[in-house]
Amino acid sequence: MKNSIIFSSIFAVTFFLFASCSISEVARQSASTAILTVGKTSLFPDPGLTNPKLRFHTGGVRDNRPEISPDLPSIQGPAASPWFFTQWRRSQFISPRVMAKDPELDPILGSALYYFPSRDNRTYLKIYKGQTAPYVYELFSAGGSVDFRGGTNVFLSADAISNNNTFDKLVEYQVDLKFNKAIIRYDSMFTNRGAVMSQMFTGMSLKYQDPTHPTVSPTSLFMQIYHSNTGGMREYRGCYRNTDGMNMVYGNILNGDPRVNYASTNAPPAKLRFVVNQYLCDLIRKGFDCKDGSTSYKFNFPDAAKNFANWKITSLYIGLETQDTDLRSNAVGAKPQGQVESALQISNLSMTRNNDVSFDYAKDCKIF
Repeated sequence: MKNSIIFSSIFAVTFFLFASCSISEVARQSASTAILTVGKTSLFPDPGLTNPKLRFHTGGVRDNRPEISPDLPSIQGPAASPWFFTQWRRSQFISPRVMAKDPELDPILGSALYYFPSRDNRTYLKIYKGQTAPYVYELFSAGGSVDFRGGTNVFLSADAISNNNTFDKLVEYQVDLKFNKAIIRYDSMFTNRGAVMSQMFTGMSLKYQDPTHPTVSPTSLFMQIYHSNTGGMREYRGCYRNTDGMNMVYGNILNGDPRVNYASTNAPPAKLRFVVNQYLCDLIRKGFDCKDGSTSYKFNFPDAAKNFANWKITSLYIGLETQDTDLRSNAVGAKPQGQVESALQISNLSMTRNNDVSFDYAKDCKIF
């Protein structure tokens, strides 16, 4: 990976690790359960996150993919979930073999059914029996550092089902979210540079193939929907080239779309709903400033990109990134510059493609 661009969050990590569009065998096996209603199909297996037997990322990389532990947690049920718990750039990683008793009752959900803490207690995964969802998944992250690769983060992730995953039909995303813990403290003005921060977002890895140049490697692109950011939510566009072609990152929250306040609450979770096609509209409408070693250039998508049948979604990840220590080359110091602790509850997640409703760039894209 080229390091010529310094990304302000997780972007450099996700560039490298989600570029593959291979579909896991677990996802293939779950495809038969992904039909939701007449005309609508799920783009991801196990809509609603009904299987709590998650697979666990080791924190490492294998074949340009997150390395998944062969061990499964001691949760009843014969089959592993097609979803996995992802953890990047942590001092201690959670193991599926280490399950403990929940030390702290949730005021609404009570004690977690399953609690997986890290040894340093700076991250954990809790799985609750839900009241309005089959299960509620709580991701916790405390502290962390940021450098040229991005920050420290935890996600729930899955690969897309291989059939009918293009954007020429209406793609809708829904998820219920709330902060169960939201603590942030700044020691000084370093907050203005993002040294202490908590952010929460949904990311999707996309593939674009230009049919007029089929021999050229498809563009790998990461599209992120921002849900909360203590540093403020602003549009982001980044671009760099690696041996497989161009990699680009786009992140935004469109006007009128829901946000989640960074505050702990005992209220019900916020029900977030998005038309994902509109983010693709916004992504291709403007160009990207790209870096290729010492060369800078402007990239604009060709007219073929306006045919949304040329775009596919290959994976999804949702979760937290936190940091209190700045390790970037221009940092003033390498010590913690504050405190951050965030616990995010996720439930009722699904992304559907309505095969009866077409989506056309010229007719259906809005201008924000």
